[in-house]
Amino acid sequence: MGEKMKVGDLVNANEHRGCSSSKHKNPFGLGVIVEVVEGSTLNHHSIGEIYLGDDYVVALTSGKQRAFASEELEVVA
Repeated sequence: MGEKMKVGDLVNANEHRGCSSSKHKNPFGLGVIVEVVEGSTLNHHSIGEIYLGDDYVVALTSGKQRAFASEELEVVA
């Protein structure tokens, strides 16, 4: 696994929609990570703890801010 993303990283953001064969990407373009929100944990009675992962708030070149999962971001610089 690569290095964890951090505040100040320049990223290319692509929202993932759907699942399986209908999965597609919605491109949001470049942005800078401005906040890392620590993920939470679910507790399922038969599986145990499931970590949901961190969210990354990105300031996009459009001027908007949006949260993305790590799978939706690619570090550019």
